[in-house]
Amino acid sequence: LDSDSAKARLTVLVVPSTQITPLAAVLKDRPDPPRDLELTDPTDRSIRLTWIPGDDNNSPITGFIVQFEENMFEPRKWHNLTRIPGNINSAVLELSPYVNYQFRV
Repeated sequence: LDSDSAKARLTVLVVPSTQITPLAAVLKDRPDPPRDLELTDPTDRSIRLTWIPGDDNNSPITGFIVQFEENMFEPRKWHNLTRIPGNINSAVLELSPYVNYQFRV
């Protein structure tokens, strides 16, 4: 019978300027929604809306969208009011008279 055989040697070279870091599994998910919305500092035509950002779940929170619903012109329809950077947790909102508002972030 004919037989084949081989030997091999594997040598791994690490370049001194290369840093080796262990791989770690980081689970990412959509950030949780903001909570504890609070309205403060009312004036005749504005109010401050403040919230606590939800857990980021290892994904950066890049921004918030403040929406409103009103009962006068288009009830049950949410409208974008303003966009806020992810490092801010409040906004001063301009209001119209004689309108009942609901807000969400």
